Amino acid sequence: MSFYDWFEVESGYIELTTDENISVVCWTAPPLSLVKVIVDASFICSETRAITTAVIHDHEGLVIGASRRHYLAIHSIFTTEALAVLHGLSLAQDLGCASIQVESDSLAVVKSLNSTDTDRSEIRAITWDAKVKARSFNACDFRFISRQGNRTAHALALVYRSELVEEFWVEEVPPEVLTVVDSDRRWSDPP
Repeated sequence: MSFYDWFEVESGYIELTTDENISVVCWTAPPLSLVKVIVDASFICSETRAITTAVIHDHEGLVIGASRRHYLAIHSIFTTEALAVLHGLSLAQDLGCASIQVESDSLAVVKSLNSTDTDRSEIRAITWDAKVKARSFNACDFRFISRQGNRTAHALALVYRSELVEEFWVEEVPPEVLTVVDSDRRWSDPP
C-alpha cells in the first residue's frame, strides 16, 4: 500500500456518503495578495513529545516552503496546536512572506488568537508571542480549517513521525507528501 493510500485510510478522508449527504472539504487558494500558511500538530502523549508542521502555499497551490519541528516535554495537545501556529509564523517570516493567511484545525487556538480579551489559558505565553509576530506582517489573518482541509500539513506530521529530526524544505515537500499536495491542487481547481 502506498503512503498516499495509507494516509487516506488512516486519516479518515475516505468516507461513504449517500447522494443526499455529500459534502466536500478541500483546500482553497488564498487571494492573490496573500500566501496561505497551514499548520498542524501531532501529540504523542505516551512519550510527552510533539511534532508541529507548517506548509506555505501560494495562490496556485504551489508549495513555497514547509517545515517540521519536534518538541520534547510537551504535556498537552492544546499547547502543541498553539506551538504549530507560532511555527508557521516563524516559517513565513524566514521565507520573507509579507501578507499571510494562517489556518489551523484547532478552533480553540484560532479563537484565542482572534480574541481581544485577556488570555488566561495555559497557552497565553504562546498566543502572546504569536500575536506579536503576526504584527510584523503587512496582513495576518487566523482561520479555522477542518482536518479534511488541512491534509498536506497533516501528512507532513505523519511522515517519519518516529524520527526526532527537524526539517525544512523550500519549494518542495517530501515525496510521500507531494501526492497529497497534488491531490489538493486538483480539488481546488477542477478541470
